[in-house]
Amino acid sequence: MFNMQFRFRAALALVWIAFLSSVDSRCLPESDQLVPTRSSAYSIKLGDNSWDSAILNDVVAKILLEEVLGYPTSRVAATGGRAQWEDIENDVFDTILEVWPTGHAANYEEFVINRDTVEYVGLLGARGRIGWYTRTQTVNEVDPYLEYWRHYKLTSTANAYNTPDVTAGKGAYYAGAADWTQFDDQIIANLGLPFEISWTYSEAVLLDKLSEANATNQPILFYFWTPHQAFAKYDLTRIFLPEYSEDCYSKAAAGGVSCDYPTAETYKIVDKRLVQNKQYDPAIFLLSKLTIKNDDQVSMLADKSFNGYTYEGAGCKWVLDNRAVWTSWIMNLSQVCADGEYLMRGECIECLQGEFLPPGTVGATACSLCPQTSYQPNRGSSSCIECPANSRAEQVGSIDIRQCVCKEDYYHPMGVNGTGMACLPCPLGATCRGGTSLPTANMGYWSPVTEALYSSSSVQVQEVNTLWAQVNGSSELWHCRVDEACVGDLVGNFCAPGYQGRMCYECQEGYFQFAGVCYPCSNLSSAYHVVVILIMITIATVWVMMNRLAALNVDAIDISLVFLQVLAVIGTYNLNWGPELQAVFSALTFVNFNVDLLSPQCLTGQYNYFQKWLLNMALPIVYIAAIGLLYAVVMGIYHLTGGKHGQLNIREVARSIRMMSSKFRASISKKGSNAKGRTSHVASGRVVPYQAEGTGTSPGEGDHDGVDLDPIKKARDEEREGEPQPKAKEAFGGNQHGTVRNLETLLRGYQHKEFTREEKMENFRGKVLSNAGSFLDIVYAMVVESVFTSFSCYKFGDSYVLSRDPNIACFSSTEHQVMMGLSILGLIVYVVGIPLTIFLILKIGHRRRLFHDTTFRGRFGWSYVRFEEEKWWWQNV
Repeated sequence: MFNMQFRFRAALALVWIAFLSSVDSRCLPESDQLVPTRSSAYSIKLGDNSWDSAILNDVVAKILLEEVLGYPTSRVAATGGRAQWEDIENDVFDTILEVWPTGHAANYEEFVINRDTVEYVGLLGARGRIGWYTRTQTVNEVDPYLEYWRHYKLTSTANAYNTPDVTAGKGAYYAGAADWTQFDDQIIANLGLPFEISWTYSEAVLLDKLSEANATNQPILFYFWTPHQAFAKYDLTRIFLPEYSEDCYSKAAAGGVSCDYPTAETYKIVDKRLVQNKQYDPAIFLLSKLTIKNDDQVSMLADKSFNGYTYEGAGCKWVLDNRAVWTSWIMNLSQVCADGEYLMRGECIECLQGEFLPPGTVGATACSLCPQTSYQPNRGSSSCIECPANSRAEQVGSIDIRQCVCKEDYYHPMGVNGTGMACLPCPLGATCRGGTSLPTANMGYWSPVTEALYSSSSVQVQEVNTLWAQVNGSSELWHCRVDEACVGDLVGNFCAPGYQGRMCYECQEGYFQFAGVCYPCSNLSSAYHVVVILIMITIATVWVMMNRLAALNVDAIDISLVFLQVLAVIGTYNLNWGPELQAVFSALTFVNFNVDLLSPQCLTGQYNYFQKWLLNMALPIVYIAAIGLLYAVVMGIYHLTGGKHGQLNIREVARSIRMMSSKFRASISKKGSNAKGRTSHVASGRVVPYQAEGTGTSPGEGDHDGVDLDPIKKARDEEREGEPQPKAKEAFGGNQHGTVRNLETLLRGYQHKEFTREEKMENFRGKVLSNAGSFLDIVYAMVVESVFTSFSCYKFGDSYVLSRDPNIACFSSTEHQVMMGLSILGLIVYVVGIPLTIFLILKIGHRRRLFHDTTFRGRFGWSYVRFEEEKWWWQNV
């Protein structure tokens, strides 16, 4: 009954197919056609492989492509192996719907992955497997173990499978064509089987051999595959060869295959050009969804081979019987996707990370990559997120803010990227290459990178970050004192030869510093230290002569020196002076007794700013101590030689020193006060040196070491002698001529006055006080500048450093604590105390009318004698 129904339905199908062929060769009703027949420009060529299952796949695909989707479709004969891949690339045909992976791994890599000309569109659904087969009846009748390969090593088995096609004593193995994917010759040889290959060269011949063996009930061992229609007609048994492994097949090129064929998941490939053309989307959707399983293929193969159907008839019958299956392969042509999605082969595809699709986009075939100014970390986005200001992504399609890096001439705050912060303009004094690179210091500048290089392993990450924060706020790097000293970060070092320390403020050993520049110590001779000492003495002498003698004699020089000293102090402050002005200020440091000129580092080897500062602060003390020592020596000699009644005689000095050790000092001192040879001639205005005989020289003769201490008294003497008396104001300094005369009087004295020994000592005391006061006045600007520099610090990262030398940490270092203590003392004693003391002394002297007193003027005249009497305070100004 079942057979009768099956035959009736088959007859009806044949009639229906014949009817369709006679009408318009359609398989499906016209109502199934969703799209009218398209232009031939959108035709599709299906590649037909030579075996039946592949042809039937193409028949089913052709019916659906033409009669449902409207694509003009044709079938083109395809060759096997690598050639079919080349034919797709060369546009001979557009698709192969049944590719057996065995033997095609290299082709897949070449055309799909490397050349990207062929697109993989999914598995077909049929699981194929090549293998060795024999008739089940032979296994049952001859030997039940014939399904195992080891029994084929037996001579008896080989004889059972012997045919006239092979050598006597060997079994016959029927293979297909040599260009099919097969390793049978290697398997037979490597397993040592007594069989020979007999090539059939086609599937038809192979099936004829199977049919003949089945008809004659003869054993047959042959190459075959599944799925195949033969399994619907013949009862076949698969031979179990050694299990397949990748290691086994890796030896194929060397002829080393000795295992079974792998199970093959057949797959589909399509020309890449169809995939990239949106007009083919419905076709690509159908071909990618097309699924024909083993049972489907066997059913069609049986109809074609045993039930009288053609390929087209068998395919059409399957299509009519399986409408519920293939309708899911048809794309929804009216589907609308959400924002951030596009329609691809009937499916809404989300944009990936780094992609976007603007709302309302019509006909999009893919999402757009985010431009290089943005990124997108989320899927299904309709826009991209802009990178922070002044930054860009490393490439289009970026997915993370950390891929946003700075543009050229900008840098990331804190020296890192991906923080979400805007990039800042390149700091002054730096080069910014963009990307993730930190700013690098140019010549003459110091950066956090330089600081890390200078500090080596001692610098902490947090400290570097703090330095960057400071750079971010100021928009500039730290400017070195000398541009040539800091060589910048680009050369891999931080200081030029001869320089060292933070910001290259210090000189290396063998160099000395002047105006911030380090000069090499020239080795002129083996007695180099002597040469340096002589140079130091020469410079010091010139400086004293210029400041003391010239300034005291010429008002213009004194005023000019004061002016130049102030300029030199102003030049020490960093007010962005030009290079020309900096050179002028450097030269002016000479008038402020710049000890750098003495190049002490060439003698000591090490000499830093702290030592220089101490030397500057100690200079007034050293000078006053020196003249104080001189005064003490002179006073000692004065007393040793008899005091005001004594005589300055070397023999007497020596004798007095010996007498001082005697217990009779008092009596000897008395005798010394009455010593012979002591003669004093007092004239009206000068001191006359004593001769050996004890008599003074006549006026105008001999050396004159007296100093006039009373020009007013001189005026009275001139009046007695009948000379006109100058006005008091002129005598004090009312005009330039009078000032010069007063200076001459103060320095040289008159030729016609003699001083007593006591007056000479008083005169000497006045000179000591005058020298001390005038020296303090000369170095006042230099010392004041030194005092205030210790209070000048600037922020450097988490700490503060001294403006004049960033190697000295403010407040925390011992050096700065010493400087602060001495500066506070200097501020009270020197900066304020000495000027205030002199002012009060002069004020009292002016009130008591002491300006014309010989003693007062000898001690303090240097501060007021050059000015008009009512401007006595001008020197303090």
